[in-house]
Amino acid sequence: METLAAERRIADRRLGRARFHVPERRTGFDRRDATRRRRDALLAAYRDRTGLIVAVLAAIVALNGADLALTHVALGRGATEVNPVMAAWFAAGTAPAALFKLSVGAAVAGGLWALRRYRTALAASLGIAAGLALVVAYLAAGVVAGA
Repeated sequence: METLAAERRIADRRLGRARFHVPERRTGFDRRDATRRRRDALLAAYRDRTGLIVAVLAAIVALNGADLALTHVALGRGATEVNPVMAAWFAAGTAPAALFKLSVGAAVAGGLWALRRYRTALAASLGIAAGLALVVAYLAAGVVAGA
């Protein structure tokens, strides 16, 4: 009997491969409001258009590169970098700063691509793209005004 019990013991399943879980379904009797349903419907439509997701992620990488180029121009005209991390990289040189900035942008886009089935990642991709577009517009306006 002891051998049968020893044979049935298995390793703790909780120590197996790591799983990433984002609870996105409602639980209990909570109701969703109309605004949330509309947003969820838009994100579901966005999720189903793979080409659009690829375009948004490519825009994130492109806007990241434009941010780098415009920041480099602004720094050449005497501006100061507000971001302390990028200031340290620009102090090390333009090439290391470019390598760091573009690799971080590509890593973010890759991470969002890997998590594209989650509403949070889809919303984050749109938010990041919009935020970078605002940063690039601000930098472009500053560069044009300084010219």
